[in-house]
Amino acid sequence: MRALFVGLATIDIIYYSYGFLKEDQKTYADKQVIIPGGMASNAAITFAGLGGNSELWTKIGAKNISDFNQLEEEYNIQLKVRDYAASDFPGLPVVSILINRKNGSRTVLNKPVLHPETEQIESEISNYDVLMIDGFYPDLTIPAARCARQNGIPVVFDSGSWKPGLEHLLQYTDYLIVSKSFRPPGTKSFRSGLDYLADFDFKGMAFTDGSKPVIAFDHRIEFSLNPQTVKCADTLGAGDVLHGAFCHYLAKGKEFREALKSAMNTASFSCSFEGPHTWIKEI
Repeated sequence: MRALFVGLATIDIIYYSYGFLKEDQKTYADKQVIIPGGMASNAAITFAGLGGNSELWTKIGAKNISDFNQLEEEYNIQLKVRDYAASDFPGLPVVSILINRKNGSRTVLNKPVLHPETEQIESEISNYDVLMIDGFYPDLTIPAARCARQNGIPVVFDSGSWKPGLEHLLQYTDYLIVSKSFRPPGTKSFRSGLDYLADFDFKGMAFTDGSKPVIAFDHRIEFSLNPQTVKCADTLGAGDVLHGAFCHYLAKGKEFREALKSAMNTASFSCSFEGPHTWIKEI
């Protein structure tokens, strides 16, 4: 199985601590980890960790490409990274993350969203079983999604929040999997957001809500699925794992509902371990 992931890669600085700081306080974390991260990146690593062949198109820059290339050896996976950062790329986004050891919840501080120029991308996308895109780098994701649609490759879309221009990605999307807090423009509630999304012809939609049931639609038939209950160590990247695992099960030929349920189980399992990747060594 072969999948293409197009979108964000980051460097994540993760701090593990009991509790949160109040304003004007200082403390020491009991553990710090610095790893490659990002929505598309984590999903690509997940797909590869489940036995697939992943390719990641993103913007990294020459200084950080080795951080991603070493993942193949560390996790014994097949992950090809293609860097489309132009020569004036300002640098890989660095994200600060606090994990509360009491319950595994994560608090994330991102840098401002930038859209740096892109080197010329491939004009043809073929020989992939599935494409996953996120809401970042539209100069990469929109041409990739358009080409995938033209070649009959299913497109899976992930976005944490609405970003300008996403409507251009949604028109090429087959499977939309986002948080229940995802709000298209002009909508103030989950149900009004559904009305907006009804204008797009998705094969499947799913809306996650932490440990609460996932609300999903197989075409326009609504159903819900309960996540597995696990002893949670770290929820960081659980949504990215869900997307990468969904791509894996979809590429294996599973129908939407079955692929979604299997992906939810994988995401729940990943929460039993620290970080978004360490679970791969346990399967």
